[in-house]
Formats: sequence, C-alpha cells, structure tokens
Amino acid sequence: MIADCHSVGIKEGSPKYDDNLAQRVDRMEREIKKLQETTGRYDYQAGKMAEEFHMKLERMESAQAESDEKMRQLEKENERLTGKLGEWMSERDDERRKCVEGDQKVGKMEEELKAILGKLDALGVGFEGTEKLAKKVDELEAKHESRIWEDRTIREEVEKLSDLVKRREEVPLKTESMMSHLEEERKKMWIRFHQVDDEIFRLQGSDERKEEEIRDLALKLEALRGVVMNGGLLDRIAWLEDNISKLSNHVEALRGRGWR
Repeated sequence: MIADCHSVGIKEGSPKYDDNLAQRVDRMEREIKKLQETTGRYDYQAGKMAEEFHMKLERMESAQAESDEKMRQLEKENERLTGKLGEWMSERDDERRKCVEGDQKVGKMEEELKAILGKLDALGVGFEGTEKLAKKVDELEAKHESRIWEDRTIREEVEKLSDLVKRREEVPLKTESMMSHLEEERKKMWIRFHQVDDEIFRLQGSDERKEEEIRDLALKLEALRGVVMNGGLLDRIAWLEDNISKLSNHVEALRGRGWR
C-alpha cells in the first residue's frame, strides 16, 4: 500500500515504474502462492475431516444397525415374555378359580358337617360319645392285632408240631431199620453159634491134643450165649419203644394246645 502511494506520481514507462510493477507482480505471485498453500492445507484438512466424518458416519450407521438388531431382539423377547406372562396370568386365573371352587367345596363340607353335628346333637349324641366310640374302635383294633399275633404264634407252633409229627413218622422207619439190622445180627450170631456147635461136635472124638481148642470154643460159645440171652438187645428195643411212646404223647399234647 505504501509502495502504491509512493508510485502514484511515477510515470508509466519510466524504469522506476517498471521496477515497481515487477515488485508488485512478484509480491502478488507470492501472495497467490501463499494462498494456494493455505488453500491446499485447508483442502487437506477438509479431506481429513471429510474422511473422519465418513468413518464416524459409518461407525454410527454400524452402531445404529446393531442397535436396530438389538431392538428387534428385544421386541421378540418382549413378545415371548408377554406370551409367557399371558400364560402365567391364565394359569393364575385357573388356580384362583380352582381355589374359589375349593373354598366353595370347603364351605359346603363345613355346612354339611355342621348339619351332621346338628343332627347328632338332636339325637343326643355329643362329642363324648364320639370319643368313647373312637376309644372302643382303638380297643377293638388292639384286640384284633393281638388276635393276629396269637394266630401267627399258633401257626408257628402248628408248623413246629408238623415237623415233630414228620420226625415221629420217621422214627418207626428208623426203628424198623434198626430192628432189621439187629435181627440180622442176631441171625448171624445164631449161625455162628451153630457153627461153633458143629465145630465142637466135629472135634469130639479127637485126641487129647485138641481138648484145649475145645475148651476155647466152649468159652466163645458161652460168651455168645451171654450176649444173646442176657437181654441186652431186648432192653434196647424196649427203651426205643418207650421213647417213641413218650414222643407221641408229647406231640399229641402240643397239637391239642395249638388247635385250641
């Protein structure tokens, strides 16, 4: 501006005027260059800001899409929970209705109970009679349980008696087997006795050297006769028969107790 003021009076075409003009042109070119640099910086910053804005806009759009998806899921969950709430409310209504019906039934039962109690009072039967009846029922139940235990005890006793009867039935068989065995032994003894007699008769008439053998055989014969004739076998048989008779009497007595 100062240069322009100083150059007002300078004539055109003069060297000084040309120098001023060249300076002005240079200055204007520098200003234009500065403006271009400033404009470039502004354009770069504007591009950066636009890029950041687009990135932020994309992030906002992505966040909005996620928010919309979450909102849709929340709406679905809300619908599901609303349905469940409706079902629960319906169930609660059903339960409440059932409770009301139950209360009505209880009320009817209470009325019926009151009517029954009124009839009992009218008939002169009070709670004392009911308690006595309950005690009587308890006593009958106790007697019934006692009778059950008695029957069970009797059944066990009868089972024991049955076992004894079976054993009693087995005793004669064992006795018979023993008697058969004793009879066989007795027969064997008599056979041996006859053999000894035969041996004695065979040895009679022999010389004196066989007298000692005859005496030995005679002693054996006497011993056999003592075993057979001393009543040992007969006493044992009598003892067995006596025990069998006692066992039979005991079984009959027990059977009489169980059947009573």
